[in-house]
Amino acid sequence: MKKILVAGDLILDKYIFGKVTRISPEAPVPIVNVSSEVHKLGGAANVAHNIVSLHSEVSLTGFLGNDIESSLFIDLLNGILVENKTILKTDFRTIQKTRIIGENQQIVRLDYEKFYQAIEEDIREIDLTNFNYVIISDYGKGFCSKEICQTLISNQHLKVIVDPKGKDWRKYYGAFLITPNFKEFQEYFNDTFENETDLITKKAKEIIEDLNLTYLVVTRSEKGISVMGKNEAYHFNTFAKEVFDVTGAGDTVVAALTVFLNEGRKIEDAVKLANYAAGIAVSKIGTYAVKREEIKDLI
Repeated sequence: MKKILVAGDLILDKYIFGKVTRISPEAPVPIVNVSSEVHKLGGAANVAHNIVSLHSEVSLTGFLGNDIESSLFIDLLNGILVENKTILKTDFRTIQKTRIIGENQQIVRLDYEKFYQAIEEDIREIDLTNFNYVIISDYGKGFCSKEICQTLISNQHLKVIVDPKGKDWRKYYGAFLITPNFKEFQEYFNDTFENETDLITKKAKEIIEDLNLTYLVVTRSEKGISVMGKNEAYHFNTFAKEVFDVTGAGDTVVAALTVFLNEGRKIEDAVKLANYAAGIAVSKIGTYAVKREEIKDLI
């Protein structure tokens, strides 16, 4: 079984935890008495982390800066055995999202980022024959440009699975599968409508036709998950018992889905297992790499 390639925006997630016991006299904001700080892999790296946690091999490509944050990022990757020799360095700082959490509630998020447009040369050195499946993990930070997406999708032996961002999905034309959440699904049509199964099935087939896809998988929050093909549709209820944090849930879905497809499972079985994984992920605080054993226990 070949490794999976994850190509996308690399983000270092920082969590500052503490207790809130009073309001600042300087401004009407809570004072957080910090108790701990944690760094985690975010963005496309969280997808890679989930793949490793599900007992599959993965390679990762994207941009990092030349800074201390990139060193922290690489150390985290080395700790979970993610291949990172195709990660590229830029003059911009590493993207970092800092979340300040008091009493299990996110109070504020600080983003450090700079848009950087990727070109075909940025992935030219990657031997794509080593992979059957590629995940494009698009967080809208610049790595998943139209040029990068179409270079990967046009490779005939690759099945490209996309976690999309933004309203314009033309850059994903010809992908094997796209995995939007319900909000992103609505944004494609620049419209708001009910999270209703028959309507989603109908609209999904429009996207499949427009973008020449094989499948579309829509995560639908409390309504579960749906997978549509040109002539088939499957719908599964959510398995989330409690929802604490949806951060990274889309990463979990696309990672689990790709791992199980790479193992040769049918699309409906892969989506069902990915749905179990998502139910576990949203029950945790922050980005979380779901373990294979946890899915077995939930089933």
